[in-house]
Amino acid sequence: MRMQAKGRPWAQLKSELEAAKSEDVAKWRAGRAFGVAYGVSEELLRVIEQAYSMYVMENARHQHAFPSLKRLEADVVGMTADLFHGEQAVGNFVSGGTEGIFLAVKTARDRARHEKDTTSPEMLVPATAYPIWDEVGHYLNVRVTRIPITKEFRVDVDSLDAAISRDTILIMASAPGYSFGVMDPIAEMAALAQERGIPFHVDACVGGYQLPFLRKLGRMVPDFDFALPGVTSIGADLHKYGYCAIGSSVLLYRNEHARKYQSFQFDEWPSGLT
Repeated sequence: MRMQAKGRPWAQLKSELEAAKSEDVAKWRAGRAFGVAYGVSEELLRVIEQAYSMYVMENARHQHAFPSLKRLEADVVGMTADLFHGEQAVGNFVSGGTEGIFLAVKTARDRARHEKDTTSPEMLVPATAYPIWDEVGHYLNVRVTRIPITKEFRVDVDSLDAAISRDTILIMASAPGYSFGVMDPIAEMAALAQERGIPFHVDACVGGYQLPFLRKLGRMVPDFDFALPGVTSIGADLHKYGYCAIGSSVLLYRNEHARKYQSFQFDEWPSGLT
């Protein structure tokens, strides 16, 4: 398509969009799009659409200009921290699980670089970890080592222990794993990470806004969050079982010290600090 000399009436454009959308394969309204989109009720969809439209042009990067967005982010982060037993937890609302993983790895990489002088960083992930971990490792120049799983499809803790080296900057576990829907042995992994002094991240992209409520319903849900002392960060996607608009996610750290190396600041430009 080339740039059009004139715009088109909304009715015509809407009709074209509806025609294009009719060709989409995933039918989330029919509950047939697991792993691609997570459907909501029509009532909730109207709430999401109206709330989203109220802020469609506001820029969350400039919270000094839009303090309401700063408050809304704090509210979402606070509620999520409460779900995850994070009394001192801090975090951010991010654009999805990918951004959350990117920031968690960046934070661990820079922490190891500054505190341990690590120059060849490596992170250890289960063989079932979402492929985004390898993508982020590629972008951030962090070697990714996938740890074998047991016949129960959970990471093998003995293999994990043997793989830890002086270059290990981060260990992660899934709650639950995307491929098989089972929990890694997070309590054991967290204890091992704490013993070795290594940051430990729980990828709760699927389970973050599901597991706490299953527990309230009486289901047996093993500890996976900040209730375990070794857990240093957690990612949870709001656009899955938080039933929010795509893309939205929350990245939490146990405390401000754990988040210390996440931020980037630059003040050598005419408009000041950014």
